[in-house]
Amino acid sequence: KYIYKIPEPETERLRLGERVHKCIEYITMVKRGDLMGKPFLGKNIGEDEILEKIKDEELKKYIETFLNSNLLKFNDIEFLLLEQLFYWKLSGYFITGKIDRMDMLKDGKIRIIDYKVSNYSVKRKNVQHENQLKSYISSACEIYKKSTSDIYGCLLYLGNSKEIELSFKDEQIKEFEALVLDIIKKINKNIFDTDMTSSCKKDCSYYDLCAYMN
Repeated sequence: KYIYKIPEPETERLRLGERVHKCIEYITMVKRGDLMGKPFLGKNIGEDEILEKIKDEELKKYIETFLNSNLLKFNDIEFLLLEQLFYWKLSGYFITGKIDRMDMLKDGKIRIIDYKVSNYSVKRKNVQHENQLKSYISSACEIYKKSTSDIYGCLLYLGNSKEIELSFKDEQIKEFEALVLDIIKKINKNIFDTDMTSSCKKDCSYYDLCAYMN
């Protein structure tokens, strides 16, 4: 996806996720205002009115979870960025991505928020989601000249209304960067270590590609 630019297969789940993200982006702008908190298009509609406009029940469920979360409280925010495109530079390689929301806090710290159209499970740690946050934090450290102690992540699982805050030590970010660099170099040399597990088919959009190569 990020090295060869192979797009994810179009699925109903992917389309739903895109709709959820667009709704959340719009609601955040309406509730917060523009980057500096000024009214957005002069509107400020209530939660009931927002939900009334959504006809798709599954979409409505996720949006209701967002409306009931703590992420519509802006008292500690100086300004925020939504659906922010970023370039993650690693030893001459550039990886592009998009951050759902980035809060520039009044205390000088940065909070990076990632919305997940899935459930949080205590029993099943999602390494992929944590790694996403690590990449965002690594990129933000470079762009804003911050240390890892000044940037932390928040995962909002819209499936079961669970907010998880995560922070990482500098060595954890460095280890992740080294891992990604190693993977990039192997990909560029056409070396594919497809260590497939039973969860691959459920979790990865590229399962069929790996299965074919094996």
